[in-house]
Amino acid sequence: MENRQKMMLYGSIAVISICIIALFYTIYVYFIRSDPPSSGMRPQVDKVYYFDLTTNKLFAGDPQLTPPIPAPDQPAGNPKGVRAYVYACDDCAKQWIGWLERYKPKAKALMENPPVGGYNAAQLTTIKQGREVRAETGTDKAWVSAGTQQALDLKNKALKGRCPEKRPKSCHPSVIK
Repeated sequence: MENRQKMMLYGSIAVISICIIALFYTIYVYFIRSDPPSSGMRPQVDKVYYFDLTTNKLFAGDPQLTPPIPAPDQPAGNPKGVRAYVYACDDCAKQWIGWLERYKPKAKALMENPPVGGYNAAQLTTIKQGREVRAETGTDKAWVSAGTQQALDLKNKALKGRCPEKRPKSCHPSVIK
């Protein structure tokens, strides 16, 4: 019986130790590191970039909108404005589009009109599977589900090797110099 109690004590100590390590790691990542975007936290911005699929031009819009959205000078019936993730190496003067993002119609409808009481599991799945990405240029112009390895590879390809010895910086219309 004494061995069983020792094992339970050691197990409890191990679990508590892991929880403490996880807590300190979380505090380090979210509060101490000086580079919030790399830690998963997004900076608060009042405008983000969208891309007009008809004119191939960037335009600024509200970050709360769910793409596709109507682009400037475009009829509302067939929205062609998709979210553009724009990057640069330094001050956003020489920027490029990393990838584009949109939602399928069912996912967009759920995001724009959330159900009272919250989403159920099926609705969350519809939203997750309905988010799509693609490259702005090149051979990767087919829309792919954002949660796939293909989408992750597309995003990595868009950023890898673009900025020697540093990570690309996310750019927003409000930070253009």
